[in-house]
Amino acid sequence: MSTYEDEHNIQTQHTERAPDHEQHRRPHQTLATLLQGFFAETDNSAELHFSPSGANVPLEQFTRALETLEGLPIQESLLEQLEQQKEVKGVSQEFIDSLERVNKKSLKPDMTCSICTADFVDDPHPLVVRLPCDGKHKFDLECIAPWLKVHSKCPLCRKDLLEKKKFVDLPKDDEEEDEDWDMYG
Repeated sequence: MSTYEDEHNIQTQHTERAPDHEQHRRPHQTLATLLQGFFAETDNSAELHFSPSGANVPLEQFTRALETLEGLPIQESLLEQLEQQKEVKGVSQEFIDSLERVNKKSLKPDMTCSICTADFVDDPHPLVVRLPCDGKHKFDLECIAPWLKVHSKCPLCRKDLLEKKKFVDLPKDDEEEDEDWDMYG
């Protein structure tokens, strides 16, 4: 089957533009490739390549790729993700150290860690902790500690572990107050 250009005797030039769908995809692929090259090059600082302008080649390419992304939604999305990563909402090491330990004798043979799915009793020295959530979920400390350093919620029920229990003051009846005064006189 012949192409459109062959059927109409059109000479194609070598400097054709890429179709629109490829133009939009290309900066993202190029950015990923440049990022990999940039970080690979900066790890080997003794082997940095410099362009005639005196700039670091991967850094120069990375800068050009960022300029092509300017104003695109992907740039805004990347910036938002970077800002969100700064906000780590985990718990402190003191909180992890203060978690209630579960006695090995109270563990049933069918109880497993929800993260690693290992039986608690199979471990010769299990270090099982109970989270202060409503379900009192149990985990291996080795499994739950990394999670809690990043997240302050139980991985099963999603209850915020840092949230203090709120006690509601019950309203007192007027009669109760009156009864107290009757007792004294």
